[in-house]
Amino acid sequence: MNPVSGLALAAVVLLAACGPQSHSRTVKEIAGPDGSWDIATFDIKTRTAYFGRTYGVMAIDVDTGKLKPLVAPGARVHEVVPLDDGTLLFTNGLSGTVTIADPANGDRLATVQVGPDPDAAIYDPATHLAYVMNGDAGFVSIVDVRARKKTGQIEVGGKLEFPALDTAGNLFVNVEDRAEIAAIDTKTRKIIARFKLDGCEEPSGLAFVSRYNLLISSCGNGHAKVIGAADGKEVADVAIGPHPDTVAYDAQRGLAFIPCAGSIFSNGSITVLRVAGARSVVSIDTIDTQRGARTAAEDPKTGLLYLPTATYGLHWNLTPYVEPGTFKVIVVNPIP
Repeated sequence: MNPVSGLALAAVVLLAACGPQSHSRTVKEIAGPDGSWDIATFDIKTRTAYFGRTYGVMAIDVDTGKLKPLVAPGARVHEVVPLDDGTLLFTNGLSGTVTIADPANGDRLATVQVGPDPDAAIYDPATHLAYVMNGDAGFVSIVDVRARKKTGQIEVGGKLEFPALDTAGNLFVNVEDRAEIAAIDTKTRKIIARFKLDGCEEPSGLAFVSRYNLLISSCGNGHAKVIGAADGKEVADVAIGPHPDTVAYDAQRGLAFIPCAGSIFSNGSITVLRVAGARSVVSIDTIDTQRGARTAAEDPKTGLLYLPTATYGLHWNLTPYVEPGTFKVIVVNPIP
């Protein structure tokens, strides 16, 4: 998922499939500096929402609703991952590195070379290993965050998007150009299965539902696929909006949230799924947001979602552009 400095949206009408009528639940907007953005994440311990930005890491104290000082500079940051020792790991798409930094003072504690196009990442506190998706290169880099070095890589092939970890040492990753989820045994560092997502195009966001051993994948063609993590069998095919990215799962409330950027002719939206059982995943709500708002971080305490975006204009040829001075994080209450 490339940082969004302008919507890469086709100049055609992209209509969301039938579903619940949309409405707005935006409770606040928080302005930020101009520049592209990508993945939003949340640190439960410090109650901070983090955002990958062109220039580095942006942070919001969610209890005050105010921006924190620049956490650390970066080179087109894609994702910020809070680590269990209080530090942060973030991926630098331009430099082929990950940075480990102290968010309290912005000190860069380590820079680790991981190879081209490091994008999404995920951390396993049980092993102190971070798994970094080298998106276009098609492999997963393994970083020991304590030793602060790369300790290996796993060849997957294709274009890698979001990962997810289960509780049994398995890593799952969306392969965008193959419309599949690759399942990896992190102990052997081998691929153990490839789950084809029939009817899905360009899967991006991915979430693991531990209670029911399910995977939820958002697809670029207006679908979300829910499959069994053990066998890849489809459980549900749910209509969502155009141009999704992340999937956020709230285990406490049994809800999944899929933000979609919309198109040049349609607004952004969040599809809300209720996950009630191993065979029971249904869409229960569609919430209006804003164009471009396709990644979200959830505050588990309040249930609020934090979505970065900006205001878009259109050139004469229907090419979208970001209007200067309009970057914002919209805060949405998605709880039905």
